Amino acid sequence: MGYKDLLEYQVKSLYYNFIDDKNIYKILRYRKGDNFSELKKNNDWLNNVELVCKLDQKVKRRGKNGLVLLNKNIDEV
Repeated sequence: MGYKDLLEYQVKSLYYNFIDDKNIYKILRYRKGDNFSELKKNNDWLNNVELVCKLDQKVKRRGKNGLVLLNKNIDEV
């Protein structure tokens, strides 16, 4: 049987579509070439929460390699 690798963002997006309370968490994808200033302007909730930022590629040991940011505000990202 064939399979397709899923990115963490894809799995969380699917999960987010099926939860009842949409305020539990929010998910946002930032890609190379996206305008960060425009992203902050269009998503004002980014200024009011602590963020978790992860590199969403198939990289092993993201935490040990410093590729995960926890509890940061938008200016620290």
